Amino acid sequence: VPMVENASQLIYVRDACRWPPAGVRGVGFSRANLFGKNFDAYSKEAQDPLLVPMIENIRAVDDLEAILGVERIDALLIGPYDLSASMNITGEFDHPDFVEAMQRIRTLADAANVPCGVHVVNPSPNELRDRLHEGYRFIPYSVDAVFLNYSVNCPSLIEEPLKEEEIRPHANFLEYLRLCALDAVTYFSDVKREAINCPAC
Repeated sequence: VPMVENASQLIYVRDACRWPPAGVRGVGFSRANLFGKNFDAYSKEAQDPLLVPMIENIRAVDDLEAILGVERIDALLIGPYDLSASMNITGEFDHPDFVEAMQRIRTLADAANVPCGVHVVNPSPNELRDRLHEGYRFIPYSVDAVFLNYSVNCPSLIEEPLKEEEIRPHANFLEYLRLCALDAVTYFSDVKREAINCPAC
């Protein structure tokens, strides 16, 4: 959920994503349930979909304890560029105020037993390793256009790859992997999804 700034916003979005009785989302045939083919199974999933608020504004950091208190948060995801911009220090990730904000997010998430993630925009194994060592466990790794641009401009740049033990999933995230394995279909085809090969994982 992008640009969450307070708990009230998150509750509104959470309820709008859930079918009754858990929420207020409209019920019907859709691509998510293969237009009725998996209606019964999806009606259960729609009671408690994956909920990951994005922390992209300093106002969210200020209200983070209340955000973490919202029922059924699966993880937090930090958007570093937007967060730094909201602090008037766009892209200054070494700025003491930004470092302090990131530490506060991790500390409060750990205390609430919620996996905390951050978008690693540059496709750098070294930066990814640093974020894992800092305690982040939910990490989108770059984007396709950045990968292409990075490769064209730095074709000879080689960094040491991560070891398997450095990227093993956090214990709190294993339940998500289990749920992926239980999902009998993707939203686009009747292909059995296995956790180890799940594109969402």
